[in-house]
Amino acid sequence: MRTNMLEMAALLERVAEGEATRVAFREGAAALAAAVRDRLSHGPGEAHAAPWVQSGALRDSVGEMMDGDGWRGVVGSGDAAAAPQELGTLHVPARPFLAPVAAERGEALAERVRDGVAEAFRTRF
Repeated sequence: MRTNMLEMAALLERVAEGEATRVAFREGAAALAAAVRDRLSHGPGEAHAAPWVQSGALRDSVGEMMDGDGWRGVVGSGDAAAAPQELGTLHVPARPFLAPVAAERGEALAERVRDGVAEAFRTRF
């Protein structure tokens, strides 16, 4: 039994190094960024749970970055309005657009990665 567990651990390590899993991470990050941009596409007069689109600069600044190995990703914005909108200020209520989308999409992202690992198993072994 111990040999089987060691073999399984080695197999999992090889799968984790597989491109299919990294592709799943990249695709998941891209899907999350697209969902955040969609949340930022509501004009004045619509629901104000998220910031209204005015110039589109905040929406257009949302993107994803992966580390060099493709195992960690970040979805966010470098726009100066991002943090005050997401967290609020003394005078402006929070209108989060990142955290709610991440919470809504977390399970789907985990499933995408799971499917990437399963695909790596199917195609490599």
